Amino acid sequence: MRNVPLVLAAFTTIAEADRATGALLESGFPAEAIAAVSQFGGGRVVLGRHVTVQAAGKPARLLDRSELAGGAALAGGFVGFALGAALAWLLPGYGVDPLAPLAEVLPVSRLLVALAVALALAGLAALMRRSAGLPRGLAVSYALRLEQGDVVLGVQTATGREARAAEETLAIHGAHVTHITRGTLEPAATDERRTQNEE
Repeated sequence: MRNVPLVLAAFTTIAEADRATGALLESGFPAEAIAAVSQFGGGRVVLGRHVTVQAAGKPARLLDRSELAGGAALAGGFVGFALGAALAWLLPGYGVDPLAPLAEVLPVSRLLVALAVALALAGLAALMRRSAGLPRGLAVSYALRLEQGDVVLGVQTATGREARAAEETLAIHGAHVTHITRGTLEPAATDERRTQNEE
């Protein structure tokens, strides 16, 4: 979930993805920096002898940064409102009421405090998820490629120069589309994958 350059690439066949993964490993990219997703994943396929292919699920979905941030903000907002309300309305029962002078002038001050805490925690939660997942357009585009049977690779790199080197290696070894972005490549949990995991 690091906010570092991420190289994405799609391959038509497992064999091409395997060769590209091997080339990345030989170039010095660590296996833990490489993620692979396909409809044929689920731990049964390993690329370059070190990178396990994750299952994409049906329909294929990749973690979407905007969905993650929105969900985190919503959860943070609920928690923040509950916390703000507790502070504003319960503390006076314990003899602590820092809002008493303000409440006399502005009757809705307790509600405003609860809303302010909710907004603060919502923003903080969204900020914490800002580097997880993919930008929406890329998440949708690469999910469609997975649906068509492609293998998608993601390579986390430390610098822009490393990202360009990884992109070049992937293109040389058969990637038919590549992108450099930031975020992480992870399949989103589908109902089918949840059921399989529970079994």
